[in-house]
Amino acid sequence: RRRHTRSLCDWSSDVCSSDLKTVLAIKDSGNHGIFQVKENQATLLEDCRLVAHREPAQDVYRQPPQKAHGRIEARTVTVWNDFQTTDSQWDGLFSTLICVERQRSRKNTKSKRWEVTEETAWFLSTCPLGAEGAAEAIRSHWGIENRSHHVRDTAFAADARSEEHTSELQSH
Repeated sequence: RRRHTRSLCDWSSDVCSSDLKTVLAIKDSGNHGIFQVKENQATLLEDCRLVAHREPAQDVYRQPPQKAHGRIEARTVTVWNDFQTTDSQWDGLFSTLICVERQRSRKNTKSKRWEVTEETAWFLSTCPLGAEGAAEAIRSHWGIENRSHHVRDTAFAADARSEEHTSELQSH
């Protein structure tokens, strides 16, 4: 993966898939990371929601709506710097709270109506970020993730078809 400019982070993952040792290793190596906070990190997730509710945001970036794959997607990225958590094992490791609000509109081909879904995702960064820089770093991570899954999905589907064909030949 290419290294971002100094204002962006170098690595991203889910907090739930990263233990404390991983986060410390990333920081100790001089790198930074962005980690998604999910439901299984209840204390961190609650801290994220409380900070967003109580504190004024430092920066907000509204990405222009993007049309692709039969849908329109708009994102708003909001950041709070100097993030503090009440979970002592993570205390002092993260500096920026990031909230990504996504609104997707997709046309239902049967009903001919647009269906709108909204989603909020929470991230913590070990380095200070502005909203636009956070949006770019998170978006680039998902691009890499999606390409990786496409390659694996294609390879595994090809493997399954090959196995089916081999067993058909063996049964004759």
